[in-house]
Amino acid sequence: MQESKLTEVLSRKEAQERDALKMKYFLLHKWDIIKAKKRLYLQELQNLNRHKAYKRLWAAVISSLQLTHSVFSKFDEQRRICYLEKQKLACIRSFRRVFRGYLKRRGQSPSFRIQK
Repeated sequence: MQESKLTEVLSRKEAQERDALKMKYFLLHKWDIIKAKKRLYLQELQNLNRHKAYKRLWAAVISSLQLTHSVFSKFDEQRRICYLEKQKLACIRSFRRVFRGYLKRRGQSPSFRIQK
């Protein structure tokens, strides 16, 4: 019984001595530890700021990409409409030319001569 109490007391005393030694070591190197922690926190803060900057940059890139896409889609639509109009006019001219050739080969009709 006494031996267990003696071991408890000795272990408690060793723990107190270890804690006192840790405290003395901490107080001796307190500023070095604080500087190291400060360096670590500043590095984490820089990483966070860099990530924020990348997020802002990506947001700007994506918005400009969407704007460019919408502008190009409108331009492409207008270009397609213009192309279709040109094709329609070309078809009309071609049909007109073929029809005029047909009328020339056929000659003037009696109804056309009557109108004059």
